[in-house]
Amino acid sequence: VFLALGETSSAFLFDFADKIALSCRFNYLFVVPAIYDYSLSDRSNGFMYCVVPPLDETTVVSVELSSVTNPGEFIETGLRVDIRSEVIVKSMVPNMGQVAGDTLITIEVFDSDLLDHASDVECIFNFVVAPPRQIMRTAASTFGKTSFRCPSPNAGTEKDAQVSLAFTNGHGPQISGVAGTFSFYHQPQVFAADPAAIGHSDMPISVTGVEFKDTAGFACVWLVHATDTKSVENSVDVTEAVFVSSSTAECRAPSQKKIFEQSTGVVIELELFITLNGVDLSSNGIKVLYFPPIQFGTVTPSIGPITGGTKISVSGGGFFNSQDAHCLFSELIEDGSSAPVTFTSPAKWISATQMECITPFVSKGAVVGVFIVYQPVVATSLLPTVDHSDMAKFTFLELPLLESVNPIWGPITGGTMVQMRFVSPVNFQSTP
Repeated sequence: VFLALGETSSAFLFDFADKIALSCRFNYLFVVPAIYDYSLSDRSNGFMYCVVPPLDETTVVSVELSSVTNPGEFIETGLRVDIRSEVIVKSMVPNMGQVAGDTLITIEVFDSDLLDHASDVECIFNFVVAPPRQIMRTAASTFGKTSFRCPSPNAGTEKDAQVSLAFTNGHGPQISGVAGTFSFYHQPQVFAADPAAIGHSDMPISVTGVEFKDTAGFACVWLVHATDTKSVENSVDVTEAVFVSSSTAECRAPSQKKIFEQSTGVVIELELFITLNGVDLSSNGIKVLYFPPIQFGTVTPSIGPITGGTKISVSGGGFFNSQDAHCLFSELIEDGSSAPVTFTSPAKWISATQMECITPFVSKGAVVGVFIVYQPVVATSLLPTVDHSDMAKFTFLELPLLESVNPIWGPITGGTMVQMRFVSPVNFQSTP
């Protein structure tokens, strides 16, 4: 319960600017510090608040005031204040927001007769930093009898405030119990995402920025880049964020199904934001490209020399025409003991189900998986998780080194048996 004293009480018409350290004494026994409402432009005629302490009596029969100039010398006011049961708060969401304010806070309370005919509902933010204490108020909207929503004020800096609901009913001014502590934080900013192009759900993305905090509401919010109103409600997905440091976090790529259900186009431009409380977004977002799901089929031919130069046809589905299209050849590591070696070469679009490219030079023979990617710089991160048995593969064969041919000439009609000798033993395989 709060006691509001203002200019209507002649005993308290004094200049707060000169006497900013005041105390209240209740029933000649309990002394509590006063709280000042600095949100009023005229501090001379502002309001002073005192929190009524727990009392055995049901009524406060005496409240006195003591100023800093005469500490301990209380002035009896003879003011009588009735104490009634307070409105109990059930929940407050979120419990933190940006320093600049405008975080929408939803407060749910238990039903009470005190709420009957409630009007002039406000959220009171009691900043407990002392001295002196400070109160800020914002108007609240009502949703039914027990649900209220109000914006947070501009706190100016990072600090905490105790939040309560204030309202007026037939008994006069009322205030609820404390809804909880609301923490103000500086709005995070996002600098970069690595990779900046993604091709499948749940892949990790490293995000750098400033003012990241390890909070319960820490998450990555994905919006279509062209969305006019940037908000969590308008996002296509919200994914887990792992706090690494105040400047680094790890996000998970959004659901492929959700992205392509809500967006159209061969490449979707997304915007990635960070939220600390599940409501407010970072001051900016960064663009991330999301590529459509691509189905891989076969590679023809599937064998060629390590010197490269073999034209291959890659069949599949979901291909589109882009100057950034590349064939990526990724070495298959069965036991996962080391990162795969990758090579790329430009790809030519033939149709939505066929691409062509020329194999590159490789240093040794190997069996590789073949993928179509659209940003070679981040190509390895675009690779979907596929079982090796289902993967389109190409085999690079090492060419044997020839030492001699005998005989070295024969008739134009052919039929001459030629013997070739190689520098080292060769394991010949039959190929198509």
